[in-house]
Amino acid sequence: MVTPSKDNRNFKKGIDAEDGRRRREASTVQIRKDKKEDGLQKRRRDAGGAVLPQPGVAPRAPDVPDPALAEILKSLPEDVLLLQSTHRGMQVRAAAR
Repeated sequence: MVTPSKDNRNFKKGIDAEDGRRRREASTVQIRKDKKEDGLQKRRRDAGGAVLPQPGVAPRAPDVPDPALAEILKSLPEDVLLLQSTHRGMQVRAAAR
């Protein structure tokens, strides 16, 4: 039987099994993290069409207020008083507005 020389024993020992296992684990973990982040981004994008605030960008106020909304807001204090009254008819009228 031929005994292998020292050069032959060290041939192709460049990849250690432990090192390879660590690399595979690291790449697997990175793939899982990327997949999770993609899922989160998709959920954020599809969050009912809601626009998420961007950092550093101030929200824009509407240029022209809605007249119907302005009318409702004007009558709000009166509606609160009517709802707090003891008379059922006034409470119903305020709730129906």
